[in-house]
Amino acid sequence: MIELPDDLRTKVETHLAEGDVGLARYWLRERYLQTVSSEEIDATLLAVAERAGLPINCTMCGVPGATFRPDHFLNPACERCASLRARWSCPECDGQIEGGAADAGSICPSCEAKPLWEALPQAIRDEIGEMVDNDRGIPSIYRLMELDDHERPNSEYMRMVSYRMRLRRR
Repeated sequence: MIELPDDLRTKVETHLAEGDVGLARYWLRERYLQTVSSEEIDATLLAVAERAGLPINCTMCGVPGATFRPDHFLNPACERCASLRARWSCPECDGQIEGGAADAGSICPSCEAKPLWEALPQAIRDEIGEMVDNDRGIPSIYRLMELDDHERPNSEYMRMVSYRMRLRRR
């Protein structure tokens, strides 16, 4: 457990009392980002909550009595919600995915955008690809929207750029 200064402990207790574990975790990571592990932060949150007599709420359903689970992205989770979640690797890109247990084994949203990306004209793919290669991911989303005359939902542009970013990492 991390020994917390009084001002930080008060801030963490306040957020835990409001049921906002995510914000409580944020303040600990803000202060100790490079020096402590996620497990130490979770152990500290549990200890602070226990000392203050506060329940830890599930991030998915809000029920008190949740615990931190190292094998889940969404933490903390109650038993019921944890049993409905699964973690797997995308079969296309090997990226880590957490989602509903029924979806286990499916491809990630970025790889789902592959046909959308490949259907774009080569000139657009080249321009967006160059922007991505120059670490201009966010501007490339806006540029892709412009080039495509905003014909699609924003989420599709984000997924196409995310797919292109994965190609860069290979």
